[in-house]
Amino acid sequence: MASTSSLAFSSKTTYDVFLSFRGIDTRPTFTSHLYSALCRKSIPTFIDDDLERGERISPALLKAIEESMISVVIFSENYASSRWCLDELVKIIDCQKEMGRKILPIFYHVDPSDVRKQTGKFGEAFGKVKEKFKQSLDIVEKWSTALTEVANLSGWDSSIYRHESELIDKVVKHIMKKLYPVSFSACDDLVGIDAHLNEILSFLCIEMADVRFIGIWGIGGIGKTTIAEALFGQISDEFDACYFLNNVRESTEKHGLLHLRQNLFSKLVGDEHLSIQTPRVLPTIVLDILRRKKIFIVLDDVNDSKQLKALAGDHGWFGSGSRVIITSRDKQVLSSVDKIYEVKGLDCSDAFQLLSMKAFKQKDPPMEYIELSKSVQAYCKGVPLALEVLGSHLCNKTPEEWESELNKLKRFPDCNIMKVLEISYNDLDEMEKKIFLYIACFFNGDCKSWVEDILNGCDFPTRWGIIRLVDKCLVTVVNNMLKMHDLIVEMGQDIARRKGIILCNSNDICRMLATTNNKAKKVEGLSLDMSEIERVYLNSAVFSRIPNLRLLKFYWTPWLKKEGTGLIVESNYLESLPNTLSLFHWEEYPFKSLPLNFSMENLVHLNVRNSKVEKLWNGVKCLPNLKSLDLTCSKHLKIVPDFSMMTNLEKIIFDGCESLIEIPSSIQCLKRLDSLDLTYCKKLRSLPQMPRGIKYLELANSGVEEWSPSSIQFLDNLLVLDIAHCKNLRSLPRIIYCNTFIRLDISLCPNLIMSPQIMESSEVLPSSKNGIVELDLRGCKMLNSLPNSTCELKRLEILHLHGCSYLEKLPPLYGLCSLKKLFLDGTALVEIPPDIVSLSSLELLSLSDTPMEELPSSIGCLSSLVSLNLKRCKKLKNLPNSICELKCLETLYLSGCSNLEKLPPLYGLCSLRDLYLDGTALVEIPPDIFSLSSLGVLFLNDTPIEELPSSIGFGFSHTKLYLMRCERLKSLPNSIFELKGLQRLDLSGCSNLEKLPPLYGLCSLQKLFLNGTALLEIPPDTASLSSLRRLSLQNCNRLQKSVSTSYIAPIKYREGCRDYGYGLNFCNSLNLDQNARGTIMADAIRRIKELAIARSYGTFYPHFFVGLPGSKIPDWLSCEGPGNSIATSFPPGCFNNIFLGFVFLCRTSFKNNNGYKEANFTSEYFCLENTIESDHLFFWYDGHDISCLDWLKQNCDMENKASFHLYAENMYSNYMTKWKVKRFGFHLLYDKVELNKCSPYKCREAKFLEQFKETTNANNKRSRKDFYSSNINGNQEVETHSKRLRQKSSMEDYFSNAQDGINYDATMVPSSSSCEFAPKFYKFL
Repeated sequence: MASTSSLAFSSKTTYDVFLSFRGIDTRPTFTSHLYSALCRKSIPTFIDDDLERGERISPALLKAIEESMISVVIFSENYASSRWCLDELVKIIDCQKEMGRKILPIFYHVDPSDVRKQTGKFGEAFGKVKEKFKQSLDIVEKWSTALTEVANLSGWDSSIYRHESELIDKVVKHIMKKLYPVSFSACDDLVGIDAHLNEILSFLCIEMADVRFIGIWGIGGIGKTTIAEALFGQISDEFDACYFLNNVRESTEKHGLLHLRQNLFSKLVGDEHLSIQTPRVLPTIVLDILRRKKIFIVLDDVNDSKQLKALAGDHGWFGSGSRVIITSRDKQVLSSVDKIYEVKGLDCSDAFQLLSMKAFKQKDPPMEYIELSKSVQAYCKGVPLALEVLGSHLCNKTPEEWESELNKLKRFPDCNIMKVLEISYNDLDEMEKKIFLYIACFFNGDCKSWVEDILNGCDFPTRWGIIRLVDKCLVTVVNNMLKMHDLIVEMGQDIARRKGIILCNSNDICRMLATTNNKAKKVEGLSLDMSEIERVYLNSAVFSRIPNLRLLKFYWTPWLKKEGTGLIVESNYLESLPNTLSLFHWEEYPFKSLPLNFSMENLVHLNVRNSKVEKLWNGVKCLPNLKSLDLTCSKHLKIVPDFSMMTNLEKIIFDGCESLIEIPSSIQCLKRLDSLDLTYCKKLRSLPQMPRGIKYLELANSGVEEWSPSSIQFLDNLLVLDIAHCKNLRSLPRIIYCNTFIRLDISLCPNLIMSPQIMESSEVLPSSKNGIVELDLRGCKMLNSLPNSTCELKRLEILHLHGCSYLEKLPPLYGLCSLKKLFLDGTALVEIPPDIVSLSSLELLSLSDTPMEELPSSIGCLSSLVSLNLKRCKKLKNLPNSICELKCLETLYLSGCSNLEKLPPLYGLCSLRDLYLDGTALVEIPPDIFSLSSLGVLFLNDTPIEELPSSIGFGFSHTKLYLMRCERLKSLPNSIFELKGLQRLDLSGCSNLEKLPPLYGLCSLQKLFLNGTALLEIPPDTASLSSLRRLSLQNCNRLQKSVSTSYIAPIKYREGCRDYGYGLNFCNSLNLDQNARGTIMADAIRRIKELAIARSYGTFYPHFFVGLPGSKIPDWLSCEGPGNSIATSFPPGCFNNIFLGFVFLCRTSFKNNNGYKEANFTSEYFCLENTIESDHLFFWYDGHDISCLDWLKQNCDMENKASFHLYAENMYSNYMTKWKVKRFGFHLLYDKVELNKCSPYKCREAKFLEQFKETTNANNKRSRKDFYSSNINGNQEVETHSKRLRQKSSMEDYFSNAQDGINYDATMVPSSSSCEFAPKFYKFL
């Protein structure tokens, strides 16, 4: 055999990957799957398919190894038994050493140490080869050395992966990164960005399973967004869902936060119809979806913490491994993130390169420009935006012109970036300058074509002008939208103000409107946010002084609007408007019509939404350039003008014009009309013929009764027809001819007759050439069947028939090859057509609330089905066996199927994650249900089951198990401890459950609910539940024995983890003995102290809640008294660096020498299922309000007085308002360890001890009868008692008793009496 080292090495690469493997071990299994995965990623891979190998390795194979960048070695049990494999390995090692090739080992069902040392079964296989070649010891030595060297390399051990697919995915991703390392320096002019990305990636730690928020902070134009975009492009494929939300600040101002929330979360959860109506709280279903996904979000240009709170909430919103990036100029906005990365200017070399790329289209400038480039680079001080703008401006200029421009810069010694940006502006011609100023003042972020229409109406060469602005880096065009950097916008607005031709500042506009000087004559544009002004009075002739006005925009920022502010008119009419106007946008226009002498020949866009207009004008007017007409919510509008002379009109919006009674037939003349919106035109009764080219017709919630029922409507281009909620609509046109429908919504039209005969003859449904994508017929109660032609809708993706209560039968479905979602909830369907099998694309089938008795066996052929909803199908008795063939099914809802007594075999549902069986008649659970490898959530609430099968222990993927109100359930199988991944177990209401099995194996269990069970004691092995955070035993009347002091594990702080919510709920468990109550109290106080200390070192927000029966307040409180209010004072230095926080819940006002400071120490409510039945104690600690604690520590040297007010608020039910606070108190927490480190002569904290003793002695002299009354919320008299802090011998006494659990038993005795009128409880701590 020729020596492998004697072969010449080839420098070229033909393959990216070479696979070395033992064919008999892995060829048909792991290796073939890995090869397929690499091919799917278009990675050229060599695999030796020669099944009959000779004694020696072939030259072709050696060449393939040489010409492969990476060799993947798959070590299997018999790998070392093949001389061929061993020779390959030696060659692979040689190529690594000689050519720098990469080696990636995979240990497939073998221990890496066995390969390294040639031991175990792997060593036995190698021993056979050694025996065979014992005469060639040098060759054997090479093989052994090669095995050891490769085994020492970093690779993958298959034993730590549950599924081979997971291992293959890891390998392929690693190879992709090795082959295509992301570097942006050499592309897209992203100079110097790699250093930023590497630093931020070290913050992100995307391999960690925690949730992280990272802030990117810096001045405008420094490159924050560019860095975020590059980062998004590099790592977004690592996540289940991702979204880049650009320009949050600007989008919030334009559309409001609610719009952004809707857009963001609809993308993340994959539901374009998602509706979010609240600004802060997300629907539970959205949170559940987000928490199951690994999410990546970029929130760009956030300028308000409210935006961050509304769009990203907190870490608990997102699933394990999620990451959120926030870019902002305001560091305060980023105060709640985990880490902040500050973006600084480019270093000299990177700035030099970026300037050269923009000025010369190459990395280095020509020799004669080097010194000039250095001067420009020094002037820009590393700001990328300034470098790009100035470099583009100097492009193609001579050295003399460069010197001239640099001399201009010397006039501005402050090197203001605004001046840098203005250099490019000064190089524009006059028309280009005006176009730039108009975009900066009016149109940043608007549609390019819309802007071109308006400025063309001003006789500007707009298209060419925008091209020039793009060349100068003053404007960018993204998705046909014009974008300007904020610095450039500010520069443009400043220039316009100085020139006096466009006014954007509200004060400047108000002064101009109030004066009579000639300066107004040169004004061409007014952009006024009326929410920024108080009352400004206008006279009827105000616009006669502005004859050259081209653009007028008076608008409101809705959430800043105040009553009684804005423009106040002094007459009932407006005398005139300039005939030069191209844009007339006046929200809440106060007059009944436009001026009579307003010619409007230049007008392109007319927007008077929310106006008082009753009639725009009389007669027929020629508006040849008008393209859009918007009278949204002009509730007084009755008559619209004749449209015959508006031949270029493209868009009409009459949404919310409640008084509009007629649309003129002249609308047919509008050949270019794309969109007509008549939503909420409640007095509109009929429609004329529509223009043939219309694309969007919105009639939802209008009063239309008929639409030319005898006419033929040719709507060749119609995309969307929305007539939802038209309660008066009785008929549609006899024929609607259209091939281009995307969405047809006829939902909730109760009087519309929709028999199949009428639908067939009316041809309402489009032809099959293109066809509709979404058909919505929800709530059409007159619909009893669909026409057979429905099957011709080849492109139909979504069909809504929800609530069509008379729909008893479906037509043939075989033609609906694109249908993805079919909603049949609440229909009268008794059976599903067998041809449902033809719906190969169907992903969601919803049949809830139907009288369905059985499903067809063909349902198993729906190979794409992901979700099947059969909720409350009360006649359903069984499911077909074929349901186990739904390999893609992830969610199965059978909730409320009260006659369902048995399930078929489910073993084939390999993708099933969520199974809802609550409210069924199941007496036993099929054993194979727990073998479903993907099942995570199982609902069995309200079922008559008596026991769970022992096979439950095999469901290693279960995370949540619900057995609420299973009243026949008496025990759980011992195998439940095998559920290593179980996080939540809810047994509330299992009233016959007397005992729990061993739970020691539930290492992931975080929440355990045992409310209303018959338990006598908590199993002692709960101490081993290392992840347990919440334990609830409400209404456990038989519970009496002592509870272990260790059933909640010690706090284990993890970097990046923020969910540290703990709770113990023993409300209405009235038979707890004294020892049990004392133990609960002692354990809770110890945990609170641990949390407080951990909070002082970490960036998370812990909280702990405890509720249990009792009536005595413990002695170790710092301060307490009757009622729900306390007034007290604290000695100087009380709130020092070792102060950890309060243990209480209240609203607190602190008074110091500078006056009052209100600090809200609020907490989430304590959840109770029932009214409490006796006196109870509640106490808690909450670490969320760290900013208030910081304020206290900053003022610790002053004597502070404080009043504490506790509120028992009604959150969801009325009974909470009947609660009465008997006594209330608080306790100060200090760090004992840190205190012991203090020197009484050096440490301010130690000196506090002596001061504290003096202060408490003085407080002792105060009368305990001192109090003052205050009216809380205007309807309740509350006594606020002036209390002293209890004297302690030292600060340590404040926590020593609480920590050690001393003398608790005597304080925990339940009250022997209760209130006559309402249940009472004590809130303390």
